[in-house]
Amino acid sequence: MNYKRIAALLLAGSMLLSAGGCLDLEEESSGGGRNESVPQTTVNRNTPTVTPTRETGTRLVAGQDGALTIQRSRRENAVPMGADGTWTIFVYMCGSDLETVDSSGTEDMEEMLQASTGDRVRFVVQTGGAEEWTAGKVDPDKLDRFVIQDGNMEKVDSQPGASMGDGSTLANFLAWGTASYPAANMGLVLWNHGSGSICGVCFDELYEDDSLSLEEVGSALESVYPNMTDSFRFIGFDACLMATVETANLLVPHADYMYASEDTEPGYGWDYTAIGAYLGSHPDADGAALGKLICDSYYDACVDCESEEEATFSCTDLSRLDTFMQSWNEAARQMYDLTEQPERLAELVRGITTALNFGGNNKAEGYTNMVDAGCILKNSKSLLPGAADALAALEECVIYQRNGERRQDASGLATYYPLCIQGSEELSVFRNVCISPWYLSFVDKIAYGADHEGMLDGYQKDLWLGEDSLFWSQDALESAAWSWDYWNREQGTSIGLSGEDGEISVQYEVAPYMDEDGNYVFQLSEETLWETDSVYNCLYMILDDGRILDFGADDDVYVDWDTGEVYDGFDGYWFALPDGQPLAAYLAEADYDYNIYTAPITLNGVDTNLRIRQDYGADSCTTSILGVWDGIDAESGQAARTIRPLKKGDQIVPRYTAYDTDTWEESTFVGSDYVYDGDPALEEYILPDGDYYYGFCINDIYGGETYTDYVVYNVEGEEVYYYE
Repeated sequence: MNYKRIAALLLAGSMLLSAGGCLDLEEESSGGGRNESVPQTTVNRNTPTVTPTRETGTRLVAGQDGALTIQRSRRENAVPMGADGTWTIFVYMCGSDLETVDSSGTEDMEEMLQASTGDRVRFVVQTGGAEEWTAGKVDPDKLDRFVIQDGNMEKVDSQPGASMGDGSTLANFLAWGTASYPAANMGLVLWNHGSGSICGVCFDELYEDDSLSLEEVGSALESVYPNMTDSFRFIGFDACLMATVETANLLVPHADYMYASEDTEPGYGWDYTAIGAYLGSHPDADGAALGKLICDSYYDACVDCESEEEATFSCTDLSRLDTFMQSWNEAARQMYDLTEQPERLAELVRGITTALNFGGNNKAEGYTNMVDAGCILKNSKSLLPGAADALAALEECVIYQRNGERRQDASGLATYYPLCIQGSEELSVFRNVCISPWYLSFVDKIAYGADHEGMLDGYQKDLWLGEDSLFWSQDALESAAWSWDYWNREQGTSIGLSGEDGEISVQYEVAPYMDEDGNYVFQLSEETLWETDSVYNCLYMILDDGRILDFGADDDVYVDWDTGEVYDGFDGYWFALPDGQPLAAYLAEADYDYNIYTAPITLNGVDTNLRIRQDYGADSCTTSILGVWDGIDAESGQAARTIRPLKKGDQIVPRYTAYDTDTWEESTFVGSDYVYDGDPALEEYILPDGDYYYGFCINDIYGGETYTDYVVYNVEGEEVYYYE
């Protein structure tokens, strides 16, 4: 970087400076593109209604010492419900926009039709949840039921319309299906969008995106349990983000295996032709063999569509899950113990927040808070004596999986961790599906620390531990008066120009200053370093009217975790389209040899996010477009299917969030049209001429953010100056 020494000016307020350069901006009127939910900071979800008193076939009891007792519905003697070698696969197909926009449900039924199943294998499909269906036989106002077998498709029943996101709708389908089409081997596929352990699966667009919570799924399965003499051979999710330990726990009494993806799925999902053909020629296959076939055929389809880099798919032996749950609970007890040791707690939380996670989990795309359970354990093996046993038990559960290049570390099962706390309602849901009282105590204590400036002394762990504990026991909870207000902290829109937004009190050994080489530098105190999770840099362009334009956040920051020294790597260059328009790029994923960024854009008139990959070599780096991803719906919590590639001729318009530094009112600006030429290569361009706020965001281990004071850089041509 070239510097012209003018003078150092550290800011604790706003400045009105002119922005030059060639960036052509237009403020967007309310309405914007057709998807209003993309650039969200705070997620206000329509969290699925929870009815914890419903029976799911599983009850977890916590002893006074946090020991875990697992009680489940069990059959003394399982009796097959059909002749040997017969298969019925029930598909609960909630079409939603996947069908209305992309005809994905119709395409999957066509795949079933193309399979040579013979007379011993059939698919039984219930359709619903979409405004319209390409398949002419499907009535969008009804719950239609079809049998698809050996090239034939017959409508065999039709019920009045109802929400596919209601547990009773699933229960009714299962009761009818298992009575009408029993088989020696039965499987269940829940088909639609998924969102992990909190918001569940099957979002019905006809009923305000009502979805099935995990408890509703468990309750529906338990409702048909007395009328079945055998378990489902498998329960699978042709949906995003559903391979979680919480999902698996609720399925244990009802199925032998779970098939699902930890990450997002492409729109085409499972290969039903391969599934039907395999069972047609291998009717005596067991659930493990079928699971391997589904993993392999799913991954092969991802390769064919060039979307395999982020692919994950696993087959979990549910009979082995209880052993993992016991060892996970012991490791979680050790996590909780580390909350009394600040330095080691920081190391533990850094290991969790840097573990592989799924479903966006960033400011632009939204949060699902799904984190790979195996990566959590791997990253904490030096801190938790029980981590190795828990990891070994997890590896025993996941008997087969296929992962893409960027998901090689995926273990096959994710779990919930509040990377971004989104309210007490989220905790209420998690409480009823969490597999460990000690883990629930640990997660809740972290949230408590966020609301008490890192002071954990007042936390009461017996709220969760013991059979009659306040929250683990539903009976006790219903008679108790308690508020989880510390889970209701709203993430404000202030970017911290006053330096007062954090959850902890940041103390400096050396306060932020500009050194003689033009580097912005500070040093954290030892106590603050123990409570620091990560440090990012933030960049804002100062507009003529005093508003500031958010250009994103990056980890181009040098942090010495031994001394607490931090300094910037700013050189005036930023992500930009080939026509030079800068992008508001936010770090979405960081690895040792690459980073993934997301940038809000409008694509052909629809709001979405551009996914960008930057690979780091020994002497250089390359930047390229991966595609677009719609992110997490801010209201329902549903995750969009996987990244979609761009097509030559696509029209891209950058989007930016602007802030009024007096009121922190947000507004949206858009750039100019750029027509994609088919070349995914990107470069970092020097920023447009003008003045820029630059500062650091200190993320603490409790999920809070503290912003340093900001400096002002000036970009003029190829030169970067700072004011003093």
